Amino acid sequence: MATATTFSFSKVRILLGNGASPEVFAAPCGLNSRSLRRLKTTNEVDIPDCSDEDAPAWVGREVRSLDWNVTGEGVLAEESISAWEDFFNSSDSRNVQVIIDGQGITGGDITYQGRAHLTSYEIGANRGEKATISIELSGDGELATV
Repeated sequence: MATATTFSFSKVRILLGNGASPEVFAAPCGLNSRSLRRLKTTNEVDIPDCSDEDAPAWVGREVRSLDWNVTGEGVLAEESISAWEDFFNSSDSRNVQVIIDGQGITGGDITYQGRAHLTSYEIGANRGEKATISIELSGDGELATV
């Protein structure tokens, strides 16, 4: 039996671009969970069985569009507040990278890059606990592998 080669938390990173030329990407501190979600929107149509029209039809699907988003949650790190505030207060999307550090396992890093808006930015706090942050970035166009 071959054991699966896995990735640790630190090998999946979210980086925000600063918009400069050349652009510099940095990972905000404090996120304890992060994810990249890719989605397809499809149109559906019933495809009848021409030899038995009373048989149940199979559903056929055509891809209409692609979408993506990034989410994260963690502790509110003072070092990252200005980055999140600047991003949220901007009406412009900015470049975002999600990097999976393959360490040579997958032939190297996998880097996804695209423009996104910070569409959800939530700060919370409970008595006796650290303040928290929850974010969602919504893709603004193509997410490419670079």
